[in-house]
Amino acid sequence: KRIKIPDNLFYLLKVLYENKEKGLTLEEIIECYKKDDKSLTINSLRVFISKLKKLLSEDSESQYLLLKINNKYKIEF
Repeated sequence: KRIKIPDNLFYLLKVLYENKEKGLTLEEIIECYKKDDKSLTINSLRVFISKLKKLLSEDSESQYLLLKINNKYKIEF
């Protein structure tokens, strides 16, 4: 079953995908948001990450995994 990803979570997925080689800390993700004139708190980001993980796991056709390795979040497929 395909899942529609809300815009706010799609933006997070885009940021993580663009940095998939190195991964990003929470603070680095926040900096990416600031560069695009978006504001986000650490707590909100944690919620977004949790929701994105859940959506990706529920999508039977998703090729993506959202992982946390050494305090860095990475998208793998």
